[in-house]
Amino acid sequence: MESRRMIIAARIREARKMAGLSQAQVAKMLGVPRPSITEAEAGNRKISAEEIAEMAALFEVSVSWLMGEGDESV
Repeated sequence: MESRRMIIAARIREARKMAGLSQAQVAKMLGVPRPSITEAEAGNRKISAEEIAEMAALFEVSVSWLMGEGDESV
């Protein structure tokens, strides 16, 4: 389970960077504190299904990709 969280964390970070967004910008768009994004990208915080769906839409990637399925790169 821990490795799955780290895969999700890495993919969130990769997708955010590919979208050209800062953690602060993502936090503002999602209506969460910036440290929440930092903790999610570090794999230190569980992410709800709703947050995953919002991030996927924001980064223009699939939910399944963010969840660790499919190819490793966007």
